[in-house]
Amino acid sequence: MKDAKTLWIAGSTSNHSIEHNIKRTLAMNWIKSAVIGVGVVLIAGCATPPQPPRMVEQKVVAPASHRSPARMVSLSIVKTNIPLGKAFAVFEYGWFCKYASTTQYRGTELNITGAEYLQSFSGVLKAAQYPQPIVPVGAFDEPKMEDVDLLAGATIEDVDLNVCVPFSGDPNLRLGFLGTLKGSVYMKVRWQLFSLVAKKVVYEAVTEGSYKSEGAISSSTTEFLRKAFESSLQNLLTEPGFMDVMHEPKEGGKSGRDPN
Repeated sequence: MKDAKTLWIAGSTSNHSIEHNIKRTLAMNWIKSAVIGVGVVLIAGCATPPQPPRMVEQKVVAPASHRSPARMVSLSIVKTNIPLGKAFAVFEYGWFCKYASTTQYRGTELNITGAEYLQSFSGVLKAAQYPQPIVPVGAFDEPKMEDVDLLAGATIEDVDLNVCVPFSGDPNLRLGFLGTLKGSVYMKVRWQLFSLVAKKVVYEAVTEGSYKSEGAISSSTTEFLRKAFESSLQNLLTEPGFMDVMHEPKEGGKSGRDPN
């Protein structure tokens, strides 16, 4: 019986040791998992964030009234010619603006309608006191284009958009207040002026524009892009060659800077 008792006690001690070792192993595995998890979070947090779009100096536009009467120009066409596959838009979400997704250019036009481009173009030129065609009001009215002798064309060659949706906790950006954004955008535009009299492009220039919100605002990616488009147009209006073409006589005289 003594041997049996001794054996029983030894067995109990052995079982206790095994149970202790199992608990210790589980605890160590949990600690290792926690350390690895924290490491992953720290590495992710220290990962290089997307570079914000480059901001462009906004030049001061001199009113057209400071010079001779200006010619009338109307926006005719806007094209997008961003390199295929270029990552042009980065989206973030949440209070800390975590990375959500990147959009690559696939050959489609930007999310801006022709009417919105025209509104932006006319608004910038009117603010600089350049004459603009009368917009028709009635259903059967036609735009009065008889005074227009220059057509403007714009080719968007580069876009860099970075916006954050701070009131959305969804990385897919399907939930939350999606109409509140903050961020910045850069745009490069090639402008051309086509003379209806000379039947050729009489001026060409490339300008840049940018826009940055100071905080979270009620907006959309379309509005951000339009702001950059308008910024690029405002910088075009400060180009000496553009002003020369816009203030030269309708017929005869100089032809501006002919890209040909």
